Amino acid sequence: MVVNQISKTKALEILDKKISHFQELISNANYNNDFSGKYEDSVKSTKRILTILFPTDLEAQKFDTNISEPRIRRIGSYIDPEEELTRYKRCLEKGINQLSAYKEVIQELWSDESNEGVLVDRLIVAREHKARLEEQLAAFGPLYAPVYKLIELDSVKEKISELEKLSIEKC
Repeated sequence: MVVNQISKTKALEILDKKISHFQELISNANYNNDFSGKYEDSVKSTKRILTILFPTDLEAQKFDTNISEPRIRRIGSYIDPEEELTRYKRCLEKGINQLSAYKEVIQELWSDESNEGVLVDRLIVAREHKARLEEQLAAFGPLYAPVYKLIELDSVKEKISELEKLSIEKC
């Protein structure tokens, strides 16, 4: 069951904007574009949005997996620009299809009412997670803290910031 943190209307609006952004990237794609930078930024921001819209990070991971295409190349091998452009557009089209599927899920399963309590609960859980991580890192000391814990702490801080922005927007 999908638990919404923001209103159905706002969620659909956000997804429509992301779809439009991906369509714009496709229409502006040419051989002179920096495919990797724009694509990676778009995927990263979309994954952040999905972690806010859905209760777990699973949908963001699925999105990343579904739209990526493996690249198998030998070092120093020729990169065909036309093949690279086609691959780039195909990945963006997969992203649009995946976002459209999320829209269908939201239209079918989310209630029309905003569920502000869930947003507050997610914020509380994220802050508790941050506090636990900070305690763990303090126990290790600054020189011996595992890198993965530092990365996790940064990720949790980002999530808290995004949830706080959402809660401010609702007020």
